[in-house]
Amino acid sequence: MSSNGFRECRSYNRIMTGDRSAGAKLRAKMDAALVATGIAGAEFTELETEAIDAACAAADRAEQLQKVYDAELAGQSRPTTLARLSAEIRHCERQSLQMLERVQLMPEPVKSARHQRAANARWSRRERVNQPVADGHVVSMR
Repeated sequence: MSSNGFRECRSYNRIMTGDRSAGAKLRAKMDAALVATGIAGAEFTELETEAIDAACAAADRAEQLQKVYDAELAGQSRPTTLARLSAEIRHCERQSLQMLERVQLMPEPVKSARHQRAANARWSRRERVNQPVADGHVVSMR
């Protein structure tokens, strides 16, 4: 926990010391993408920040596992160990991408009032058609 009460991304702390891990690079890319939206005062929500933190941690784990994989490949090169490490690296990469899917950089487009009226008309017409009928009259199920 930091002094402001929020958990900081470990990779973000590495940026300050000059060591740029995969998570630190990812954090920098996401911050740059937020700035590139051009929306004044845009910030990530708390949930998006948590998702980015988790993605940074997964990217850091994948990087560490890749180093172990490279060392194993250069050393004993045991197939079972290489297969397990490879699977874990892929899992970390997939996890990082899944976390980043939760982050929205662009605001949702504003819905047109005209299109909303049309959609509501279609739905209300559908509801009227699907209501039960008894003796030629619509029966209320409420």
